[in-house]
Amino acid sequence: MKIFGQVEILGKIKFSSYLLAKWRAYCKKRDGSKCYFCPDTNNLEVHHIEPKSLRPDIAYLMANGITLCFRCHRCVVHASNTWDLNNWSKFVPTFKEYIAREEIVMFNLTKQKRISRVGEGSEK
Repeated sequence: MKIFGQVEILGKIKFSSYLLAKWRAYCKKRDGSKCYFCPDTNNLEVHHIEPKSLRPDIAYLMANGITLCFRCHRCVVHASNTWDLNNWSKFVPTFKEYIAREEIVMFNLTKQKRISRVGEGSEK
């Protein structure tokens, strides 16, 4: 099944770097350009709640992204460095609860349309 913004090359799915950049920018804006776990506003990354390798169908869905700083992304989500907190699956319910908040849903609906329009335009 072909999903907008994705191309299959040698059996591997390649995602549109342009659409991922748009997705990251909107997620960061939605989250106030700060880490979900700490007040850090530097070295921000956007984490796919459901990995895009496992769920390519929702790779560009804003409800599947959360803004984290580099340290929290590595330590909390991927359970490396100094914290020992199992793995990312422990945090999925917390992330999904945050994403379900009304103001987050409304922001996502507005910006998601923009990402979808860009993706549809790149198909032509």
